[in-house]
Amino acid sequence: MIVTTSFITLIMIMIWQTPLPAILAFLTVFGFIDMVYFSSVLFKFVQGGYLPLAFSVGLLFIMYTWHYGATWRHNYELQHQVSESDVQDLVRWTARIDGISLLYTELASGIPCIFSHSVKNLPALHAVVVFVCVKFLPVTTVMDKERFLFCRVGERDIHMFRCVARYGYKEVRQDSDHFELELLQNLEEFITQEAEESRGGQSKMFRTNTEIVVDNASHDTITTSLHGMGHASHILMQESMEEIAFLRRCKAAGVVYLLGNSEVKAREGASNVKKVVVDYVYDTLRRNCRRPSVALIIPHERLLEVGMVYDV
Repeated sequence: MIVTTSFITLIMIMIWQTPLPAILAFLTVFGFIDMVYFSSVLFKFVQGGYLPLAFSVGLLFIMYTWHYGATWRHNYELQHQVSESDVQDLVRWTARIDGISLLYTELASGIPCIFSHSVKNLPALHAVVVFVCVKFLPVTTVMDKERFLFCRVGERDIHMFRCVARYGYKEVRQDSDHFELELLQNLEEFITQEAEESRGGQSKMFRTNTEIVVDNASHDTITTSLHGMGHASHILMQESMEEIAFLRRCKAAGVVYLLGNSEVKAREGASNVKKVVVDYVYDTLRRNCRRPSVALIIPHERLLEVGMVYDV
């Protein structure tokens, strides 16, 4: 109860931004009640008051172990990210097959090491790869038009993207088909918008250059430049339409979900305490928690898991 009161106080300060008098009033009232219960436990410690304390210590140990293992795993992924240049080299030397691969990762930026591990161990890679990161924000709901954030990974010809799907803490994710359809529709909009922004950037650059040289340029020079500008814009839009058509063909071929099944192990030379905590306690908790495929609502018939061991 004391821990719950403390966390609610932090939420009132950091998220709700409650006025200070209300925070102090809440902390005083509920903190007093919690301390009365806690003091009664201490007063009857020998008569059985040690039992709830023992239970609370056990729960805190489980929570700390889970946080410790999850933090080490996340730091390992951050330290072993794959650069975009390495990704392009891996992709260019790997056979590509029709279809779309949605690779789930906890990293909102950067390429997870599980991707290079899967490319090296699998015979082929799908024609379109999207790195999907699902984030729950400290807001109730997220507007549909603000749910997906996209960016391109590498050059256009390798067809790889990064996507951050954002949800509020009160939102319930829909089935995989609805999520898949919504994601691919927003990806098409991103490709179109990217081409329009590139065309607008070229137009702005042309106008700036024209203002500089207009006094010294002839009419034929400006006309030729306008024609080249229009031709470049036409090429950009044509490439975006071709990429959207390619994306739809890959969608018709099938969408596969790629999920990393990482296992955390204590490295050689680690202390015995760390080996017990990581190799046994954390591993037991990880095996008994809800699987990521269930939490992310991934259909089993289209799920491909890639195993990897993290030495921490």
